[in-house]
Amino acid sequence: YFNPSFGFRYAMNPVGAVRGSWAGAQRNPGLDQIYVFDNVHNWNPNPNLKPETGSTWTAGVDFNLSSNLLAQLTYFGSSLDNRLAIDNRTRTWTNVGLVDTNGLEAALQLKLARDWSTFINYTYTDAKIKTGTEKGLQLGLIPYSLLQAGVGYQKNGWQANLYLTYNSGTRRALFTNTAAGEKNTDFSPSFVNLDLSGRIPLSQNLGLTFYLENLFGEQYEKVNRIYSPGFTFRLGLTSSI
Repeated sequence: YFNPSFGFRYAMNPVGAVRGSWAGAQRNPGLDQIYVFDNVHNWNPNPNLKPETGSTWTAGVDFNLSSNLLAQLTYFGSSLDNRLAIDNRTRTWTNVGLVDTNGLEAALQLKLARDWSTFINYTYTDAKIKTGTEKGLQLGLIPYSLLQAGVGYQKNGWQANLYLTYNSGTRRALFTNTAAGEKNTDFSPSFVNLDLSGRIPLSQNLGLTFYLENLFGEQYEKVNRIYSPGFTFRLGLTSSI
């Protein structure tokens, strides 16, 4: 298959610029989705699956409001046919049909001081199923609203980044227990999460990295009855030559 893409950015003046892009899209089903039974989720394969096909596009503006403040506004969209998903009734991979997505993202990046910076991003996504048995519903596992904000410090190999995430909740498209009164139109509750990452220099070329996830220690539902385990951490080493 052949999927062309193109994009452009034009600076109208030192303050503002416009940009846009378009791309053809195709995603073939995996061999497991076609031939292999999923023992973890009890999902059945489907040898008749078709590739997802369609196109995606963006349009946006950038504003350099000052030497320390950048604002961006982006519209994004896509139209993808034969979207791959699980049929909850038969627990089988299937092509759910046409899904049209329209969204808007707003972002601010501010340099607070020489070594400090901060950002805030908000994304609204409307991903509507246009055909099939779930026509008119939001695509599963996609939140309508996602807000992320953070503050970072970086100097002489030291790094620290604090991130806050708000998720409005996603549609529970999978694992629906109809006997318990659950519906495929149900949404998981919204949640707020706080993470911390950083780097501590041990030598000129070696550093200790860490990622502390879910500082609140809340066991919120991340997506579709999959819950956060609470506070978790990762440690690692990075080197440069």
